[in-house]
Amino acid sequence: MSKVTTTSLIIGLLLLSGCQSTTDPASTPIQNEISSSSATFSSSKTSEKAMTFTIPEMNVGISFPESYTIHKSAEKNRRGSFVSYNFQTVTEHEAPYFYELQFFSQESIRIFTSNCEESPCFYGDYPTLERYSDQKIAFASGGNIEDFELRKFGLRSWFVSSHPCEGDSCVIREYTTFIGDTKVDVWIAMRGSDEEKQADALFAQFSIE
Repeated sequence: MSKVTTTSLIIGLLLLSGCQSTTDPASTPIQNEISSSSATFSSSKTSEKAMTFTIPEMNVGISFPESYTIHKSAEKNRRGSFVSYNFQTVTEHEAPYFYELQFFSQESIRIFTSNCEESPCFYGDYPTLERYSDQKIAFASGGNIEDFELRKFGLRSWFVSSHPCEGDSCVIREYTTFIGDTKVDVWIAMRGSDEEKQADALFAQFSIE
């Protein structure tokens, strides 16, 4: 990927990641980009050895390719989540690549959306209480809903959708599941919607239990 293309993808991801209107330092977004030097990507469709990590806020374990690390985001109530994590590449990757992991409750979404009523607090796609409710009901019944296809990856079902970056040509491939009442979103960053099959193949190497 050229330097210009890599920079363009990162800028678009930051725009999709959004920003909050408050100036409270505790809720100011941190810089979540993966630097171009660590993301000089090379295409690979082969499965990698798995890395495991425990999410203490949920007491669940996740598994993902060992060429990534993961760390907790300092951004409060990011996109309506009660906790979120950022993936970081430790070896060279070409997009698509793992980007974020977010956990939502009905209450965390309610708090977030109520803060957005008078002024924008996030630029890009974010879940509403209506989406949370519709997805939860559809997930329980094993059905699709508009713009969200329910698919099986391993032993778990996930809603799959794609969302364009705000102000750029990159696209986020989003995978959504429920653990009890908790909505879980995993983001994979793509350069365009033509990389959805590669993103799905990469996501097949992720699991949460």
